[in-house]
Amino acid sequence: MVKRQQEEKRAKRKAKFIILSACTAFILLFFFRFGQNQQSNKGFNDEILPGAKGQCLLSDWSMNSQRSTSSELTTLNNGQQKQQCDQTELNGCVQATQNKQSDSKKETKEDESKQNDREQQETCIKSNRQDNEKQKSNINQKPPGTINVGLLNVRSLNKTKNNCRIPEVIKHLIIRNALDVFLSTETWLKGRSGNKVLEEASPPNFCFSYTARPSRPTFNVKQERKKGRGGVAIQYKQDLQGERRRTNRNPKTFEYVAAVIKDKEWNQPVLFINVYRPPGLTKTEINDFLKEFKSFFNELSESYNSIIITGDFNIHVDVETEPATKTFEEFLEKYKESEEKKSDLIQHVEQPTHQKGHTLDLVITRNVEISDLTVQDDKISDHYSVYFTMKPNDQTTKDKDDEEENVKRVKKTEE
Repeated sequence: MVKRQQEEKRAKRKAKFIILSACTAFILLFFFRFGQNQQSNKGFNDEILPGAKGQCLLSDWSMNSQRSTSSELTTLNNGQQKQQCDQTELNGCVQATQNKQSDSKKETKEDESKQNDREQQETCIKSNRQDNEKQKSNINQKPPGTINVGLLNVRSLNKTKNNCRIPEVIKHLIIRNALDVFLSTETWLKGRSGNKVLEEASPPNFCFSYTARPSRPTFNVKQERKKGRGGVAIQYKQDLQGERRRTNRNPKTFEYVAAVIKDKEWNQPVLFINVYRPPGLTKTEINDFLKEFKSFFNELSESYNSIIITGDFNIHVDVETEPATKTFEEFLEKYKESEEKKSDLIQHVEQPTHQKGHTLDLVITRNVEISDLTVQDDKISDHYSVYFTMKPNDQTTKDKDDEEENVKRVKKTEE
């Protein structure tokens, strides 16, 4: 047992010795190889760069390297500068191209504007030709002894619409509809300048009368409109022998222009009264207007049997429940001659004459026959045009009827 233990210890010592010897040999071999490498590197350096000559060669190589780098940088900078110049030149070309395109667009717009103007002029010329042709075709369509009349709130004769001046439009409207009389309200004409505008708005051989819209140093459109400062006019054919009529009154609640017109086939003249009353539907405003208009009408109509009253009254006659409408209807009812006959003053327009759907522009007659009354939107203002044909009732026939009625009354009295 003891012998075995001694053998194991010897084996262990032997193993340790072998391991230690192997490690020592490995370390000696490592240092030997490292020393050889160092000697080899020293020989290489002495051979390639010996002393000062090696240092000069290293310096030359460094300077050449720097020069090459500097040259490359210079070339790179020159390339960048050239690229920047090319980019600047390209931007200039782009800007020039954009400017040319902008100029081209401006020229195109100017050409389009000129083309539109030419088209508008051609349209006006064509419309004028069509008006003349239509007038010729309509001359023989009127019943004998009648004349064609038009009424419109123009909302300024001084404006331009669709590159055509409104006076030109009105002239074409008169020709196209073969009108003998045209009545306009809210002309907005001022002083003597109205003559020039109405001359432009009238076909050949037409006359006119108008009441201008007064101009003041402190002119205010809303205030002037509230005071009835809209302007009214009447245009009529020269062969109708028109003559203006005035009263001694100067109305404050409305504006008017009146003229007596007589056709060669009539046995009596007709008094035309064109009226503009500014907006306002309060009871006081309506009562003041009707009171003043009644006195004015009685004075002006005293010498005439056949009368036409037209214009923009700014009363909603289509709304029977409004107090202003009721008061106005009562005013017309007071002119009845008797219960057996129709009202002496008859209002004929029953269609809307304004874009908002109200009937504001009226045609009121006494002893005048109205036919073919129509309302249409001519796209001139926010009001619609009213067209109709008229002639005075035959005074001879009326006198005969009155004589027959008197004879019947006498016979009944005798019986």
